Amino acid sequence: DTKDDVVLKYTQNYRINLIEPSALDEEELKMFTSDLGRVLQIIKYSEDSARFKEYVLEKEELILSKEAGNVIENVTSIKIPDKLKDGKKEIEMCLALREIIEEENNKIIKQMEEEKADIIKDSERKIAESVLINNIKLVEKGKLPATDAAEASGLSLKEFLKKKEEYKNSHQA
Repeated sequence: DTKDDVVLKYTQNYRINLIEPSALDEEELKMFTSDLGRVLQIIKYSEDSARFKEYVLEKEELILSKEAGNVIENVTSIKIPDKLKDGKKEIEMCLALREIIEEENNKIIKQMEEEKADIIKDSERKIAESVLINNIKLVEKGKLPATDAAEASGLSLKEFLKKKEEYKNSHQA
């Protein structure tokens, strides 16, 4: 809206059409038949991991130019493995995307295994604590010798008697 001749002299008035991949439906996406169409699809589906995996797995082959791959990396959180793009003019995107999905799945599996290990350790700790408390109670009632209780608790007699005293002190209040 400026009327300044100096600004107008250096400013071009080009029409710009913006494309929002997430707003395009399937039919509109099919209108783009070049790398741009596939890039728009990948950008759109990258926001929905289930649909993204479905899109990748349904493709037999998806080869894009290295430039298209760079656009995908810069616009999405997708990182194409270097081994698939270094020294090449084209990128086999299905392979790249499958590797990314596999890597993501492996991270999830590893995280679940770590959580499982933590749960098991916590359960084992609680069981050992419960066994110790039950053995302490049996010793206090005179139904189990302290040496047998210590052995059943996996402790030396000295450690068991110390734990027994700690338990007794913490439960007197």
